[in-house]
Amino acid sequence: MYSIYQIYQADKLVYTTYHTMNPDYPDRTKLDLILQSPAIPYYLASDYFKAPEQFSIQLLQSSLSNALQANEVIQSLLNPRSSLEQVKFELQPKKKPRRSKKKIDQAAVENTTK
Repeated sequence: MYSIYQIYQADKLVYTTYHTMNPDYPDRTKLDLILQSPAIPYYLASDYFKAPEQFSIQLLQSSLSNALQANEVIQSLLNPRSSLEQVKFELQPKKKPRRSKKKIDQAAVENTTK
């Protein structure tokens, strides 16, 4: 099962990720496991090992059955507008501006054709 975690540094959200570890682990263990993975930005890992007391972790959501679901939840956090709405918006054809039809003077047309 996948769980989504948010990592804070001095009460500021710095990273959101998902992991398959047991959510019952202590917070320090969770932080160690996540921040030692190869996908973590270098600056974040460096800051953690300089001052680990500044970091905290919160469980955002658990019991996700696969990585796709976890990734969708994270993407919805990053992009509040759902991707389906965005696709619908982009696929709508652009409407041409309406132009007023000019009234043609019948007498003027008859004079020009003669």
